[in-house]
Amino acid sequence: MSIKDDIKSVLAGTGHDSSTSVKEEFKDVLGGTRDNASSSIKDDIKSVLEGTRDTNSMSIKDSIKNAVGAVKDSVSEATHKSTAEAERTRRDVAGDTMTPGEKVASAANEAKNSVQAGIDHAKVEARKEI
Repeated sequence: MSIKDDIKSVLAGTGHDSSTSVKEEFKDVLGGTRDNASSSIKDDIKSVLEGTRDTNSMSIKDSIKNAVGAVKDSVSEATHKSTAEAERTRRDVAGDTMTPGEKVASAANEAKNSVQAGIDHAKVEARKEI
């Protein structure tokens, strides 16, 4: 399967990475509504989909691979941030009804998700440098 077919299958919802959030993030990159999508990556993706670009070039393949990876990492970062915030909110709402053990477990889960979000953010930033 070619890169063009991979991208089309994700957007159509038939690809192996075709979760709704990934598709929406990818469409945002193509539509120009994502802040972290450089114009050259968007142009490369569009030209591959339109068939006006040679898909055998390694730089195009790398650009598309990096764009897709950045979208996945952005989605993962948002998921981890939401989970961490949910843990904090859960502790705030439950207050004294939580046992000390439950509070420690919740705080550890919040910290774990915050670290994972930071790692995903670092991956996105590293891809911007490429």
